[in-house]
Amino acid sequence: MDHRNDNREDYRCPFKKCQKQFKNPKRLSDHKRRYHIISESYICEYCGYRTRMHCNFIVHRRQHTGEKPYCCEICGLSFASRYQLTTHKDTHTPHRQYLCNECNMSFKQKKTLLHHKSLHTQKGKHVCHLCNASFKQSSGLSQHKRSHKAQIKRSTSIITIIKT
Repeated sequence: MDHRNDNREDYRCPFKKCQKQFKNPKRLSDHKRRYHIISESYICEYCGYRTRMHCNFIVHRRQHTGEKPYCCEICGLSFASRYQLTTHKDTHTPHRQYLCNECNMSFKQKKTLLHHKSLHTQKGKHVCHLCNASFKQSSGLSQHKRSHKAQIKRSTSIITIIKT
């Protein structure tokens, strides 16, 4: 049995400073085209956004033009990209089909489940500089900081009342 194609060395990027490796020649070819081969660049006339990918450019421009060609047949909302429409369609499903095997929480979207699963594996890397409480997500830390602000505001109000 020949396992040569399983060897990532077979598909190494030839550019000296890169040295990335790929499982197959298609991925290597895509990588070289995207990052190394100088090709036509698309520049947004509204904001200067630049990309080599025509499809990314088209979707980006729609932010400025307001064009939303992808329409949800259920509710009529329109979207700038097919991906946004596909993601939106999940909101119409009555059940939550993606289940976390750690805590049994369920989600409508697979990407939400994947994000949630990372909470079970990550340590709290977002730390409050005031009380050293740690959170797995930056949003948890942000919410926590608001509680400190509320405490400070209440304390300031009390001091103001006492002084007057």
